[in-house]
Amino acid sequence: NNNNNNNNNNNILLQSRSVPRILGALGFVAILYIAFTYDFSLREPQLRASVLFSDYRSSHNQMVTPPLEPTGVVIANTELFYMLPSISSTSSSSSTSSSGGSGGSGDDDIPAVLGVLLFFHGCSHGGQDIFRLPEHRIMAKSVLKRGLAVLSITSSDRETGCWSEYDINHLGDNNIVDKWIKSVNLPPSLPRIGMGASSGGSILFSAYKVLGFQSMASYVMPEGFSKDELVKGPDGKVNLPATAFVHMQLDRQTAESVNKNAGVLRSLGVATKVFPVQPHAFTLELCDRRLPEIGDRRCHIFLEQIQSDYPGLLDKHNNILQSYFSGEWNKPLEDNKLDDDLRHYIGAPPTEKGQVGPLQFSGHAWSWAAMVEEISASYGMHEMTCEHRNQVLDFLMTNANIDFKPSSSHSYGRRRGLLGILYQQSIE
Repeated sequence: NNNNNNNNNNNILLQSRSVPRILGALGFVAILYIAFTYDFSLREPQLRASVLFSDYRSSHNQMVTPPLEPTGVVIANTELFYMLPSISSTSSSSSTSSSGGSGGSGDDDIPAVLGVLLFFHGCSHGGQDIFRLPEHRIMAKSVLKRGLAVLSITSSDRETGCWSEYDINHLGDNNIVDKWIKSVNLPPSLPRIGMGASSGGSILFSAYKVLGFQSMASYVMPEGFSKDELVKGPDGKVNLPATAFVHMQLDRQTAESVNKNAGVLRSLGVATKVFPVQPHAFTLELCDRRLPEIGDRRCHIFLEQIQSDYPGLLDKHNNILQSYFSGEWNKPLEDNKLDDDLRHYIGAPPTEKGQVGPLQFSGHAWSWAAMVEEISASYGMHEMTCEHRNQVLDFLMTNANIDFKPSSSHSYGRRRGLLGILYQQSIE
């Protein structure tokens, strides 16, 4: 009996000693987790999508960026929005970093602005949209990180938002781009790249003659050069800029025209590249990463509600079954109060030209417009997309003779916390 009592006492003593050890081990694990994931420089609460990574998060290497803040100006009654890349303090051109709309955080400073990308929006859009909407702004951020300034011009037609030959003639007659370049102290000889979506992708084929693009990328448009331009000169060459086409496979008519136009250009010796885009699932991860201003909780509620209350919009794998333009998406967007931000602007004076207002062209709040763009991009029919962005930019910059490291050197973002420091050192 005494032996049994002693054994019991020893077991109790061992258990009492092991509890603090277990608690201590759990506490140590918790401290490690905080050290590895928490950014001690944070001053304000961050959305989930930007807690661990400043630019990228997840194994899928998806870029995360909130709406950007461009600088707006008006030149010759034309509205322009722009951002400049971060310039290192050692650069002789460092004065440009204070010219408004800096594109970087200082972690990826570059020695000088390497060129200018001019963006032409689609119908029902404006010049600010490339910096505000998710697919657009990821492209803009990628361009800025490569050392290019981004200049986005607003079309004159504010009823449809579409482009016309009048716009291009107005830009040329008034030297608007040259005046902007001078106003931000950039060299006038910088290479120029054109990029446009939908109506903006179409107008590139006129704009290149006036604005002098070295290369250009047309998104979701079947447009091509006119027959008069597809003629070899005395030197036996066709004087056309290198051209990339990005199209969505679901739009078969556009895909067919794009491939035909690309074939003609290749036969004439013009550098040409085609990037097809497939539909993809609108998952919780995608919603969270693309729309950090909405956040993972609201994304979860939104997608869960659609699956339960609107079965005709998503399948069980979150593939989109109906386009936003079917009208069936309006009710769930209203239910989730994506226009709620507008209540703060009731009675506010109208936005002046050159300012980013609370409304997107559609008349909805930016949160609503951002969600619509992601729905349309996932559906895969006639929408701006950031897919293939590194390959597209590699093609454009190479053919504009801009010396820059290939996209693989920018395939990772800077992670936060101790883990981020160790990881960043490992890849650098």
